[in-house]
Amino acid sequence: MHHEEQENYAEIYIRRHGGLPTYDELNEVERSLILRGCTYEAIAWRRIKIGNFKSESKFNENFPVDAATAFLSSTNDAMFNTKRINMHLNSIYEKQTIPMPEDLPESLIGYFGNQLLMWGKPVEDTEYYIGVDCSEGLGKNSDYSVMEIITLDGEQVGEFRSNKIRPFVFAQLVNDLGKYFNDGMLVVEKASAGHAVLSKLKDDFEYYNLYRSRQYDERGRARRKDGFSTNTKTKPKMIDDFAEWFDNGSLKINSKQLLTEMLAFSYKDGKREAATGHDDTVMAMAMAIQAAREGKYYA
Repeated sequence: MHHEEQENYAEIYIRRHGGLPTYDELNEVERSLILRGCTYEAIAWRRIKIGNFKSESKFNENFPVDAATAFLSSTNDAMFNTKRINMHLNSIYEKQTIPMPEDLPESLIGYFGNQLLMWGKPVEDTEYYIGVDCSEGLGKNSDYSVMEIITLDGEQVGEFRSNKIRPFVFAQLVNDLGKYFNDGMLVVEKASAGHAVLSKLKDDFEYYNLYRSRQYDERGRARRKDGFSTNTKTKPKMIDDFAEWFDNGSLKINSKQLLTEMLAFSYKDGKREAATGHDDTVMAMAMAIQAAREGKYYA
């Protein structure tokens, strides 16, 4: 969108309506756009353009907010309920994270409020499930190391996200955050950097409440091994279960980042994947949900 055109359309809107739209006047889609950084001038421009096209979907195809919006508007293959996502985004506008707890582990203090967000403190006798998606920590456009923390009842109480932390450092943070949340069940994706993180958790930190996935040996005997393996069999189920929990109201999501990644997640040609950008928070949350559904807890 050209800045000059946006200004011209904003002036036209003001002349027609006596001013720019206010937050209370916005619909669900417009509010979610404001939460994602859109200006009220851009909202005015968008409204006039939609009127010219006489179709919001036609407008989205020609002027997407980002590649994800273009993909979803043109294919209608959104994996998650976009209306419910926008409703959650609207509620986050008023939702605040909690202040830093006084008993937060020292290793996590420097990350609090930026990479680490919390919407609740550990509650005694409560079980927590923590999905852990690991990266190499190379920065720039590389994947993120993520922890998503939920209760057995599906309430998101914490999120950690960074792409600049090497696996051996991330393992320490995973250990400390897991212990802080009542020795929570750690569901660690085994691919790439996950192997190093799992090794340190098990051998160096002796963390015992680790999710164990079922695998079969060469004789077809079932074995439980530490870590979660995402493959062509497990990924469809974990994403479908996530979508079901979200759609039926079994999840309380507080993270704007997670909801934004969910908007870009699609189902196309039999695949469940992000249309654009990163999906690390989606995968971490999906793993946490799998463990919560199974209800296993070794602590």
